[in-house]
Amino acid sequence: MGPGENRVRERTLNRYIINACIRAANARGWKDAVGVLHGSLFLACEPMSLGQLAEETGYSKTTVRLNMNLLSGLGLVRRVVLPGEKRFWYVLETDSLPMRRAVMANMRCEVRLILAALDLTEKELDTCQEDPDDADNKRARQSISRNRRYYEKTDRLLSLLAEHSTEELIDLLENTGKSGD
Repeated sequence: MGPGENRVRERTLNRYIINACIRAANARGWKDAVGVLHGSLFLACEPMSLGQLAEETGYSKTTVRLNMNLLSGLGLVRRVVLPGEKRFWYVLETDSLPMRRAVMANMRCEVRLILAALDLTEKELDTCQEDPDDADNKRARQSISRNRRYYEKTDRLLSLLAEHSTEELIDLLENTGKSGD
């Protein structure tokens, strides 16, 4: 089988992965390009450059760069510099620790932004000249309180998850489930 035939076979095999990655990206509200680029790295035998990804997918280098930055920030791909090279190359992230760290950091950032917004909203209610016993104010404060409890618990859960490796968490959860038998 020649190099051209290998490439056709690789594309054929990769279509299932790419389609799954597109569906996953779309489910998160991202464009198809995120999924196509993510999926393109699954069967790549070697790191791929920005130019190779652009050629492979048909996207512009700007589109590739923007989406690879997103995927890198999400912990799904990793940028590497090869010996003797100055440019970045991309590989699929397969180490659970960096991937988990990135996912956790993104989640914690969102949780903390919401908690800060709840604090500001509550302070704004405190400074309002309106009657604190007003029904709308009471509903708003109840909603803030309920949401704060949820986000504080979520922040605590994320903190606990960050303290353990993936393997430790699996063992802990599997053993906890068995102890109840």
